[in-house]
Amino acid sequence: MDCGGDDLICQGMTWLEHNEFVASTMAELVSRLGSQASGIIGAIAIFIEHNAQAIFGAAGLTFGIWRWWRYREQILHKRLAEYLRDSDARLKDGQQYVLNALERPSPGQSFSLPLFASEQLRSVLRERNWDKSATAVQVASSAEWQLGQALDIVKRQLKTADDNITSLRQQYATAHILRGAIASSMAKRNPAVALQKNNAALTEFRTALQIPGHEGDLTAKELEAHQLRKLGHLADALQAYRALEKLASTVDDQRTQVLLIARSKRYQAEILQAFRAQTDADGKVTFRGNLTAYDLISVNRSGSALDLRRQLAPFQGWDLCEHGDMNYVAALVCNILGFGGIEANHLREAETSYGGILAEVPRRRLSLDRQSSRRLRQVANEGLRRVEAARDGTYDADWLTPPLKKTK
Repeated sequence: MDCGGDDLICQGMTWLEHNEFVASTMAELVSRLGSQASGIIGAIAIFIEHNAQAIFGAAGLTFGIWRWWRYREQILHKRLAEYLRDSDARLKDGQQYVLNALERPSPGQSFSLPLFASEQLRSVLRERNWDKSATAVQVASSAEWQLGQALDIVKRQLKTADDNITSLRQQYATAHILRGAIASSMAKRNPAVALQKNNAALTEFRTALQIPGHEGDLTAKELEAHQLRKLGHLADALQAYRALEKLASTVDDQRTQVLLIARSKRYQAEILQAFRAQTDADGKVTFRGNLTAYDLISVNRSGSALDLRRQLAPFQGWDLCEHGDMNYVAALVCNILGFGGIEANHLREAETSYGGILAEVPRRRLSLDRQSSRRLRQVANEGLRRVEAARDGTYDADWLTPPLKKTK
């Protein structure tokens, strides 16, 4: 296996590996240099003298494994690049030869071979009586047929190459999305680095959206909107959720489409309500009413988040939890507007949703999703406590929008 052109260590070890005489001479030299020494150095020299062959054999094997690991893909890509350069050069030369032959046909015209790597493609250059085969067809017919075959082959190869590029871009986007999700998760667990990690997550999601073909990636767009909201960039987050709503309308699967649109409307309502928040000197958050937020989320409004979700009921698991959360937000919006009766209905729906989770998910569950079930029960219990406090007139503003206390 070849070394890189600038890797002197690899080249030196390769030379040593293929010159056993030099290796044995070096071992003998080391033993002689240490023969007069005493103590640890002398012991090492004696050990080398008696085990030189085994030592250099083990070193050669180790180096061989390392070299295979280091250069297996590097050399492959290097040779591929060289092949493409040579192939493109031959193709350009061949194209020029063909054009010259068509413009100035002559039986005595000579070409520099090989023109193409394929014998079949070279025969495209037949002109008049140049091909002496008794079974040769007319040059025009032969060339047209062979060029048609070549075009079909190249077309299939281009399709394969395009599919490969699409797959690589999908992997690239997925890697950025996962890195962003990990950074966002780390921000939750460690408040000391929350700002740094949330910004890093936002960068990852935006990078994924910049990859060709992924400008409309629903997952990356939704996560970008969530990160903007977490960081307190509410105006930008509002625009991102509106863009997500438009993108979601193009999804073929009806359930996925409805859930995405409803979720984007829910967070738009939260942000619009946050714009109407005021914080007094004691840090208490108060709100002014927002009818637009009410139109976006309340079940009483056609096309709202909760109105859209009704067609998908009943819900289970995290979808049921999200349904409870939306009803809680709707209850807050109604409370601010003074719609007491509608507020009570939303709180009742939220309580039913959270209670349904606790009834659906056993306390002890021997399954692979045990941790997820435990977390789901925890979130449901927190939701029930929020509903109970809301009935006493206290809504959890920090849960509603994390940076709400900083909103003026």
